[in-house]
Amino acid sequence: MESVDGKYLAGTSNIENGGGVGVTGRFKFTPGTLTGLNGTNDIHRYQWSIGSTTFDKSAAPAADGSLTIAFTPLAGGLYQLNVRSVDKAGNVSHRRTPEPGTPANYESYQFHVPDGSGPVAHWPLDTDGTDVSPNSHNLTFTSGAATDPAGYSGGAFKVGDTSDGAVAPGQLVDTAGAFSIAGWVRVQPGAGEWTRTAISFDDDFASPVMLSYRKDGRTASYWSLGTSCHLSQPCVRIAWSDAPAAEGSGPTWP
Repeated sequence: MESVDGKYLAGTSNIENGGGVGVTGRFKFTPGTLTGLNGTNDIHRYQWSIGSTTFDKSAAPAADGSLTIAFTPLAGGLYQLNVRSVDKAGNVSHRRTPEPGTPANYESYQFHVPDGSGPVAHWPLDTDGTDVSPNSHNLTFTSGAATDPAGYSGGAFKVGDTSDGAVAPGQLVDTAGAFSIAGWVRVQPGAGEWTRTAISFDDDFASPVMLSYRKDGRTASYWSLGTSCHLSQPCVRIAWSDAPAAEGSGPTWP
């Protein structure tokens, strides 16, 4: 077996080659010795699992006997991909290079997934837009935006109008790669049909990433992750929260 895209090369060392937490890699299984009639491919199915020998995943190969799978790691560390093949008679494959005293009938492929990097920016927003990460990406408040002492932990960033906001200095995240965003947000009661955007990434015409409190014709407002709308780009909602978003009441943060 092999890495098709080179993101997760075989080995136990921390090789950074484009892979990482949340980054999908592709692996290809190919037949070893052809055991079918007249040297033909006799593989009926591949069975595989990652991190165990349960072989709980299974799929039929292509005509040439190969199969390409995708895997998206959700944590960094060392992984082991175990795979075996089953022929049309139900026989299970054995190791290409048998190990003395080892009855296992599978091949394994070890690879390392780099841990996620530290934060690009971290804004407590207690009293201002200072970035407390080593990168100093301080925010600039716009219009009537200000801080309020009654935050979730310490102060909070408070907006009351569509022109209120806080702007970071330039592009901080490459949206073509894996990234995460998080924050504590309190929406005042009575938001109704209005969309409230907590975090967004700017582009020439529309925002490619928006974390918003919105209704979109639903019976209640939910948090959603998606893109903004523009004439040349329709609205896209990638994910919705499992339950309606709670609204804060007084000093309460949902």
